[in-house]
Order: sequence, then C-alpha cells, then structure tokens
Amino acid sequence: MAEADPAAVEKFYPLAYKAFSLDGKQYGLPESFSNVVLYYNKDLFDAAGVEYPTADWTWQEELDAAQKLTNAEAGVWGEFSPVQFWEFYKTVAQNGCSVLSADRTEVTINQPGCVEALTWMIDKINTYHISPTDAEMAGVSDGDLFKQGKLAMLRTGIWMFSGFADAPFQWDIALEPGNTQKAHHFFSNGVAVSADSKNPEAAYKWAEFFTGSPEAAKIRVASSWELPALNDQALFDEWLAIEPPASREVVFAGAGQPGDAAGDREAEPDAGCGEPAAGTGQERRDHPARGAGSGQDGDRGALGCDQGRITNYELRIRDLAHTLQGLHRRIRDRNS
Repeated sequence: MAEADPAAVEKFYPLAYKAFSLDGKQYGLPESFSNVVLYYNKDLFDAAGVEYPTADWTWQEELDAAQKLTNAEAGVWGEFSPVQFWEFYKTVAQNGCSVLSADRTEVTINQPGCVEALTWMIDKINTYHISPTDAEMAGVSDGDLFKQGKLAMLRTGIWMFSGFADAPFQWDIALEPGNTQKAHHFFSNGVAVSADSKNPEAAYKWAEFFTGSPEAAKIRVASSWELPALNDQALFDEWLAIEPPASREVVFAGAGQPGDAAGDREAEPDAGCGEPAAGTGQERRDHPARGAGSGQDGDRGALGCDQGRITNYELRIRDLAHTLQGLHRRIRDRNS
C-alpha cells in the first residue's frame, strides 16, 4: 500500500486511477477501462420505421420502440438487458435509487425506486415480451443473438466492438436511456502488488510498465477490447477513429472529455439526483450523467451528480446477487 502519487493523476485517465484510491492511499494502478452502452441494429430500426435512440430517450421511449421492433414469430426481439446484480445497480441509479445509503451504513434496496427498477427489468421479459426468456434464447448468448440480427437493442460492454465488427448489418451505439436520470457503468481493471511480496521493487516496476507502457497501450487500442488507462489524447484519437461504431465518442459521455484530467472534477449536483448506485466487481462506478448524448448531442464531460459522492462499496454487496436471482426465479416461476 502506497501513498497516492499526485503525478500519476496526470499520467492515468482520472476515473480509472481514482477507482483504486481510497483515503489518500493508492491500492493499485489502472491498466484499462471500459463501460456499457446501448447497441442498436440500424437495419431493424429502418425496416420498422423507428427513429434511432437519442439523448432524450427514457425507459418509456425505449419500451415504445422495442414493442414496435419485436416480432416474436420471426424470433426478433426489441431489446435485451441481463437480469443480473451488476445490471441492477445501474438500473436503480437510472431511477434515482441506490443499494446503499450515501454513508454506506444502511441498505436501501427496498426503496420504491429500487423496487420499480427491478420490476422494469423483469417486466421487459414477462409483461411486455420485448426481451426473450431463457427458454426462447435456447442457450444462444445475447451477443450471438445480436450478431444474428435477432436483437434490435442490446446492453453490453464496449469490449464487443471487435466482435460485432463483421456483423451483416449496420449498427451503432448510444448511452442507455434512464428513467429519472442517466446512469451507466464504468469499469477499470487494475494491477496491484502484494504487501508481502519478496520482490516489491521489481514487482512495482513490472506493474508500472504493464499499466504505463505506450507499447502495451497501442496493442490495447488495436484490439479494440477496452481502452488503455493512460491519459493520452493521441491514443484516444486513434481509438475513436476506428469504425464501427461511428459514435464511439459516446463511450466518454459522462466520464469526462478524453485526455482531459479535469473530466473527473467535481460537478454541480443536479436537483433530485438521488443517491449514487453501488459499484463493485471490477471496481465499477455507476454514475449519473448530465447532458449525455448519443454522439451528436449533449455535454460529454458533465457529471450529473457530485463526483465526490461516487464511491466504491464493499465487495460483500455481491451477496445481494442471490436475493435478486431468487426474486427473478420466483417471478419467472409464478408466470410460467
């Protein structure tokens, strides 16, 4: 464990660096970052005469579009979103709710906004039938269904860019619709050295090279899997120039301007912003975004809630997964 290096803030993408910082201590160095966006099949939208997703979309606009795009007989579904605990954290944030209180002393999962968010996740399958059931997916992954032209919209990570590059249709991305506000995932992978390492200096030099090497960063850009965590505008420009998708700048919406250390500064909180959603897993932060656009509109660098309130919660929050999965099974069994 080391004191946070002020110089590293300039070297690394700020949100990625801060994901491994707590109380002035730096517990690791970031080597990549990514987030989750809304993919959409432009060909299916065009065929159905439905407008593409915009910055103004809410859950209601998503539902309206998905219902027009769904053709169950042809095996085409309007959208797919995983019913999982990490998706729940983000979805409740889109509805102004949170899993824990701001001071992390109280579980707030039973707030009406959280219940409404979980109901929305389940209703897309059981009530509105715009998303396939597990049986209807027949063991095929959501990514494969999208690539087969069977999903009009899909929530998944930017790590699928290269996987969808040869899809036999036109597609693009947008920020996910929110209900009361925008919110999306932010992931950062990091490298840490054990405090009990027998070779701490050598291990640190390796970690520093692995996370800060320009050569490694260029390889990561070329793979189009995730973004290197270096705060290097040239690298971001190179990555942004790759197509598809055409609207790659959406990835930076709400996470600060690429290459701009000020992108992680505190922002004026929006009225009615609600509590921040809990982040976990790969040091994920679910943060609301103000003015987030689809690549054409909005202030890409603005954060809708006070950045200082976006914190990393204990990994024990994962235990809530069992509760969510149990609720999903009971609701599914009740409707089967």
